[in-house]
Amino acid sequence: MPSDSPMQKFSDGKVSSTKVPEYRYIPTEALNRLALRFSAGVERRPDGTAWNACSENQECLTNVAFVLNRLEHAIGHCLSLRDKILRGEPMSGPEDDAGAIIWSGAFLCCATRALANNLPITPDPVIKEVTVVTLGSLYYNDNHSKVAHYLNSEEMKILVQSFLSQGISVKGYWRDIDYSVIDPRITPGVYPFDKKT
Repeated sequence: MPSDSPMQKFSDGKVSSTKVPEYRYIPTEALNRLALRFSAGVERRPDGTAWNACSENQECLTNVAFVLNRLEHAIGHCLSLRDKILRGEPMSGPEDDAGAIIWSGAFLCCATRALANNLPITPDPVIKEVTVVTLGSLYYNDNHSKVAHYLNSEEMKILVQSFLSQGISVKGYWRDIDYSVIDPRITPGVYPFDKKT
């Protein structure tokens, strides 16, 4: 056993050579609802395209557009669950919002790890141009049909680098913001008030 291996000591003096995550703290109800959500996905997509630990489409974890779409999906379920709780009907309706939220968390844990490990980024033909509005917001394409808000600096850098690696143009929106702190390859955009109408 290597001398630098993590050790876990127990109250009776026994020692384990490896410290593992303490899975015993995971509530059974939460794990059951997560499993049901994964099963429902497989049933809805018998062609094998539903993402899970056994599926082959792990490239979706590095498809930035899809990851951001899942974030929006999670927010929708959070708002839906909020409304149900305020109505006093937390388990009402055919949709298990809480199960969808925990599924989203599981997906995003895997996606953020995959993105952080610099796995190949999946190109998205829908995105042609990205505009950095502030140091925490991104708009896609000219019609601004998709948006990512409230990103921290590391999230912003990961997204910008992934877009640039796909050959997607990334432009700055304001003249008075130094976008080089995100990535020096960001090109100056058009100041909105300079646009001709």
